[in-house]
Amino acid sequence: MRIVACSYKSVREVGFTPDARTLVALGHLSTPGRCEWHDLAGDRPPRVHTLSSISWNGFAVSPHDGTVLIGDATELLEFPPAGGEVIRHAYPDNRLWKVAVSPDGRRLACAADGISFGRNRVPIRLSGHTRTGKGWKQAWKFDGTGTRFGQPVFLPDGKRIAVLQSGGKKVKGRFEPRATLSVLSTQGKLLHERSYAGAFLDLAVCGEHLVLGDSHLLRVLPLADLDAEPVLVSLGNKHLYALCGDPLGRFLLAGCGKQVLEFDPASWKPARQFDWKIGTVACLAVSADGTVAAAGGDKGKVAVWDVG
Repeated sequence: MRIVACSYKSVREVGFTPDARTLVALGHLSTPGRCEWHDLAGDRPPRVHTLSSISWNGFAVSPHDGTVLIGDATELLEFPPAGGEVIRHAYPDNRLWKVAVSPDGRRLACAADGISFGRNRVPIRLSGHTRTGKGWKQAWKFDGTGTRFGQPVFLPDGKRIAVLQSGGKKVKGRFEPRATLSVLSTQGKLLHERSYAGAFLDLAVCGEHLVLGDSHLLRVLPLADLDAEPVLVSLGNKHLYALCGDPLGRFLLAGCGKQVLEFDPASWKPARQFDWKIGTVACLAVSADGTVAAAGGDKGKVAVWDVG
């Protein structure tokens, strides 16, 4: 295990290039965000890019070629893997909130916040984009009925996208949160939809399972049968902040407070627990080849460890 020190206080997102030799970390102090590329195989100083605004949202690293994508207000910023000039793409729908990239790097799924104008409201929106030369072309839109989309994820077949949207309603004067799981094709066709009680925070793929993370509870669904009753995994008094699955299905990582729990999918019970003094765990990542993992916290540090 090694600790990577970033130049800012709060690490919000982490990811790896496909060869797992570079850690990409995104964070901020209290001003514009900063993205850093840290060399894990040598001693080169990190490559750094400071964003132009404080309203950035959305982060993804292509598992195909290491392209980094960041949502910056009404723009999608694209950082080529070899460095050079940042490519800026105008984003047409609302405020870009989350972004995901397909395994082949040819498709994007972007989630946008809703916007209210007096009594009029633009709904939350999930949109699909396909690569066209050096640009991205919007191929479809899917409007949600909730208050916000979570992080979309491409399923292992690369042909489906899963996303959670939060919502709820008042019952006898009390708000009861609910979340809706939607699965769409890469052409924007709704394939599956199911509602769950609870305020879900995260969604992760772990091998052949889809894991829904509530604040103190995980629900595990088999990808082969999303209508099946989920396996319930209690986190006890621990609060979930981040969730990430091994693409090979060997383990699931959950950031709970200042600790990282590693779950064994054979029993869905914690197998190991880590506390690396990096502060409250805000983000997790596992490399595409399943050899290394990373956890970022609010002390400006990222823990990187071997899992292969």
